[in-house]
Amino acid sequence: MRKIKPVKTREQRLYEWDKWMDIYNGEVHDYWIPESNKKEKKEYIVVNYAQKVPQHIARILTNKKPKITVQDPDIQKFIDKVVFNNHLIENLPGAIIATMVLGDYLVRTTYRRINENSPKPQVCIDFVHPEWYVPKMDSWDKSKVKTNELIFENEEEGVQYKRIEKDSYNLFSEEFYVKTDKDADFVLVNGQKIEHDGGLLIQHLAIDALPNEFWGRSIYKTTESLFRSLNEFITQVADVIRKHGKPKMAVPPSTFRELVKRSPVYEDAQGNRYVMVKNREVYCVEEGEKNPEYIVWDAKLDSTFELIKLLQIAISVINDIPADVLRNTDTSIPASGVAMDIMHLTSKYRAAEIAKIFKKSLETALYQAQLLEIDKGTELTGKKAEWVNVEFELDIPVNNDEHVKNEIYKYEKGVQSRKRTVIRVNDLNANELEEELELIKQDKAAPKPSETSHNQLEQTG
Repeated sequence: MRKIKPVKTREQRLYEWDKWMDIYNGEVHDYWIPESNKKEKKEYIVVNYAQKVPQHIARILTNKKPKITVQDPDIQKFIDKVVFNNHLIENLPGAIIATMVLGDYLVRTTYRRINENSPKPQVCIDFVHPEWYVPKMDSWDKSKVKTNELIFENEEEGVQYKRIEKDSYNLFSEEFYVKTDKDADFVLVNGQKIEHDGGLLIQHLAIDALPNEFWGRSIYKTTESLFRSLNEFITQVADVIRKHGKPKMAVPPSTFRELVKRSPVYEDAQGNRYVMVKNREVYCVEEGEKNPEYIVWDAKLDSTFELIKLLQIAISVINDIPADVLRNTDTSIPASGVAMDIMHLTSKYRAAEIAKIFKKSLETALYQAQLLEIDKGTELTGKKAEWVNVEFELDIPVNNDEHVKNEIYKYEKGVQSRKRTVIRVNDLNANELEEELELIKQDKAAPKPSETSHNQLEQTG
């Protein structure tokens, strides 16, 4: 019988998430340096290459504001308001970085007061760290979730607080608990339930999850050893330069004997004796009474620098980013615009993969936002929820003529409306669509330039 690999416990996932985030923040000493080696821990140099990878991809995805559009102008105004009130555009870069670093993240859509001072409940969409997440999986398919739970815990002045959010299909509930004594049990003090038609309001985002897998993979899962080796080699280079930064001195035996009387004697790795004089190593000349002289270090580090470069290239290849993100290229001639596009093309393809995950989750969340507002609020009274289109602008080279032909072909075959065709060809939102259609109408009604010129000539003649 095939051996089944045990599923990671929640505690194991929490440890990994903390580790990946520490690596992103450059706090690697507890993972890459033995705790017992205090001296090495102090001198370890952290060059935070690991932070550059997710930042580069996030910048590609959010360098231009994503277009979030619907056809109905009134719904468009509501969507724009939800996006603005929940700071979705501002929080998106951080959410992309966190999802790549952790491998997992959450998008939650609710209807509640944003804070205690809010005059009334409203649609809330936010990104949530998976450390609070407890999914209930399908017993037959561990890649599918049946219900979600978020368990938040806090303690202030000896009082413990707990909030549990339970998310099942078409029912979302919140329960608030308090524990005033460490030996007591949590007591339910408040709660609310929201019935809706939006399915699960908590969405799990997973990066690089394989089929039939639920949890994602951190980008550091396969590259941690490369980042670690890179920092170790840089530390070794710095350590060598530090040790040999001040030339050693060699003195005759008579002078060395006098120094020994005042200073302790040490031995280097080769067994040579020396004393420390003003932070400088002083050795003894074994033969004759020569004048004191400096021992100059003439070793080379070319091979080490080549190895560092190879590690940087390996990291860039595995993470689909250009090598110049991690190091300066060996050229004084700036690359052309076309060359830059080609150089960053693999990064854009990688960004496009991640964009698909965020596109689906944001479109779902904004559709759920409409359902909640229609049912609980007043801003969309009499409206029917409309699917939202979220487009990330990645500037990936495409044949625009082919794109236009395809959209017109779909319109002519009756599988796409005229409005949708205009939106997709001209990349418009609902408000811009109405303006564009009016301009098209005016253009059709206006006389053609050739007709105008002919009429003017007749009048002149």
